[in-house]
Amino acid sequence: MDKDPQTTAKGESDSRILAYRDAAVRLKLGQFPVNVPLEGADEVTHLGQAIRDLAEAIERKYREMSELVRITERVNAGLILDEVLARYPLASHNSRG
Repeated sequence: MDKDPQTTAKGESDSRILAYRDAAVRLKLGQFPVNVPLEGADEVTHLGQAIRDLAEAIERKYREMSELVRITERVNAGLILDEVLARYPLASHNSRG
């Protein structure tokens, strides 16, 4: 019989696994940020930290993509590219650097 992955070595239920699964579902739905429990110093805690780090990275990339979509929409709306680059200094720095 296989061991239930939500159960500790002592046969106790580990609520962190459920919280991590819920966090993964929220990430899939684009719901940021996620907050997962990090108590303890075991492998499950390390998994929780990895999920938290992943969530932060996904949220950051999502914001970057959203900004690029806004810039693209402005360019497509007929704005002159230099006006867009002046309005978004980060985009100007990356494209000319």
